[in-house]
Amino acid sequence: MLRTAIFCSHDKKDFAGDLQETVTHAGIVVYTDGNYLRDDPEAAVRTLERVLAAYPPDELADALVWLDEWRR
Repeated sequence: MLRTAIFCSHDKKDFAGDLQETVTHAGIVVYTDGNYLRDDPEAAVRTLERVLAAYPPDELADALVWLDEWRR
């Protein structure tokens, strides 16, 4: 079954730990800079768009992506 929605969160404790390994999901994107979305939402969206363009949906499924690694 193809899952079509990814989850983006700042809550690395809950979503980058055991939960992401035990629950089937379409992909989890975690960002660690809590001000990133608030201070520059357009840049955050462009960064997320780069992630989505780089990962086919089947590769993103059940994957954990650190958004900070994609920032320019």
